[in-house]
Amino acid sequence: MKTTPVTLSARRGAVIVLLVIVLGIFLIQRSWFIGLLPETAYVISTATGGFAIFATAVAGRRRLWSGGFFFVLLIGLFHLGIPAVFATNSSIPTRYADYLPLWLSNGAPITESLWLSVTAMTSIAVAYVIASNKTDNTFAVQPSSRTEGLALGGLVLVVLGAGMYLGYVAIAAPELLTGAGKRYYEQTVSGNAPIAYGTIIVSIGSVLAAAGQKSRTRNVAFGVFLVFTLATLAFGSRTAALYSVVAVVVVVARLQRMPRQRVAIVSVLLGLMVVSAVQQVRDEGLSGASVGEFVGSPASAATEMGLTLRPVVETVQWFENGEDYRYGSTYVAGVERLIEGVFGLDRPPSTEDERFAGALVRDRVDLFQIGYSIVAEAYLNFGPFGLAAFFAALGVLFGRWDSQNLGNGLSAARYGIVFVALIAHVRQASNITLTSIIIGLVAVEVTHRIAVLVHQSKMSRVTTRSVQMPERQRAVL
Repeated sequence: MKTTPVTLSARRGAVIVLLVIVLGIFLIQRSWFIGLLPETAYVISTATGGFAIFATAVAGRRRLWSGGFFFVLLIGLFHLGIPAVFATNSSIPTRYADYLPLWLSNGAPITESLWLSVTAMTSIAVAYVIASNKTDNTFAVQPSSRTEGLALGGLVLVVLGAGMYLGYVAIAAPELLTGAGKRYYEQTVSGNAPIAYGTIIVSIGSVLAAAGQKSRTRNVAFGVFLVFTLATLAFGSRTAALYSVVAVVVVVARLQRMPRQRVAIVSVLLGLMVVSAVQQVRDEGLSGASVGEFVGSPASAATEMGLTLRPVVETVQWFENGEDYRYGSTYVAGVERLIEGVFGLDRPPSTEDERFAGALVRDRVDLFQIGYSIVAEAYLNFGPFGLAAFFAALGVLFGRWDSQNLGNGLSAARYGIVFVALIAHVRQASNITLTSIIIGLVAVEVTHRIAVLVHQSKMSRVTTRSVQMPERQRAVL
């Protein structure tokens, strides 16, 4: 019995040493890596990124159900999907035959983009494994008055957000309800305030519901969230719901025992198939996707998700043309705009506000359809080595969060709010990341405070009744 902690510590130490060596090589040999042929860089990137994913998977207390693992996995899928397909000699879907050569044959920008992506993943993995405390995989659920109101608050927010989102669609673009597809979605309602804020409110509500105690209210909230998820997927929009689905799984895993790890692996593969299916809906509409295309394949999904590498390539080229670092300004731009809106100050439309990284890429890339990237934005703000420090800080935070307060509903809600905002940032600009976190944490605290006050009021009434009961009985007698 006494040898188990030593064995775990030894394995953890070996993983840390290997990760530090790999990260050191990447940081020291940056010029060497950038000078590699893309074909060689694809193989090295895929192998190194896979090792970073594996390291976070074994280090987290909840293993494949840990938030840190999902975060690194999503960064890998969205930035190394195409290199992985090339490295394994898998087939690229024919629909990308004309698109990929537009940006994937640019030599040094490709290899530097891969270096940035792998350095980000490895930096997270090193810090995550060091900060994790996986000596005991058990936890106890901690029911209290703090979590009694989370499910109800979650239900209210999910209904409000879904109603705002779907109600606006029904009015502004009713054809989407009959399967018009992603292109029509982008031409009509995408980016409008009811869509953006409806998405934020639904994500916050789903996290609150997941962190609440099991109840009929919680089940109803999940039911409304499921309807919302299916509806938005039918539009071809992943952003609205899939990140929240991942967050719900991670929050639930902090509060109860989960199925075996093999179930998590199967879930990830099924998720890849869903991504491929949604891509068909995005391109053709629900009525235009065939059964075979709808089922798709993991390689096809990896290719489609891997297109997030392009924003990194574009950002690397900006610096080749004299771009200046932003030193964190793009991360706080959303909060600045929120304050400006509250005080009625003039501000440009969000799509034209160059304080946002997303506005920059929209303005500078012809036929903008590429979203953005957490790796690209960190590089835009802090440079290559600042990027490593930025992701190492995230690794420390996730490593500590995944090791503490398991079983506590209030802690799980706070964790989920930050988590869902960060994973949504993986393949889009941080326009609403900080704003979402602030609004979400305020919602958690308000819901928690209301629940405590209601609980105290109930306890006070019960105490009063118990004291007054004998007097009433004597009066009757």
